[in-house]
Amino acid sequence: MTFTQSTQLHPQDNQRLLQLCGECDTNLRYIEKTMNVTIHNRAYDFEISGAQQSVQASLTLIEQLYALTTQPVHLTHHDIYLQIQTITHIPDTETPSIIIQTPCCTIMPCNPSQLFYLKQLQTYDINFGIGASGTGKTYLAVASAVAALEAGDVKRIILTRPALEAGERLGFLPGDLSEKLDPYLKPLYDALQTMLPATHRNHLMQEDLIEIAPLAYMRGRTLNDAFIILDEGQNT
Repeated sequence: MTFTQSTQLHPQDNQRLLQLCGECDTNLRYIEKTMNVTIHNRAYDFEISGAQQSVQASLTLIEQLYALTTQPVHLTHHDIYLQIQTITHIPDTETPSIIIQTPCCTIMPCNPSQLFYLKQLQTYDINFGIGASGTGKTYLAVASAVAALEAGDVKRIILTRPALEAGERLGFLPGDLSEKLDPYLKPLYDALQTMLPATHRNHLMQEDLIEIAPLAYMRGRTLNDAFIILDEGQNT
């Protein structure tokens, strides 16, 4: 059932309204897509339609963003995304959700942004996930990859990330190449451990059906029928 609610922004200031809506209303379109609502506005009057809690959350979001424009700012989609994280999550009963079933657990999105992210992963061959730490970018991508492998949609999973240290230097690490690289790839191992039993996970890795490799070793590879995840891509 579609729910509609209206609000009027105060105080009325054309410059603040422009900062809120963005050029050609790009910010409003981003909110519509992320929150799964429809927004109509005439100047300072806003009407929002959709599921009830989505509408109420979107109204709160717009009012909070308008309050941020008291100082000259350029609101980016990242700013809006971070503001969305402070708003109450939409219940699963009102949000058409995606369920990812892995051998060890069932995974569902916690908020509209994660739901949108999973829909993109299922729809497009190439996706970019941008967000703050801890928002589920790597975890949800690995979950989607494991589900695709178990369903036979892909033949193997390749997880890769740059082997970069986080400020401090670790020095020379003992062991062979795999053991030297393990500390850099731990976040990917952590995600796999929650989704696959140890024996099954080890079998898949021994058969190279799941491969975890540093980005430096990916040049020249042939990657047919593979689900490939590049983690920490901003460090490449």
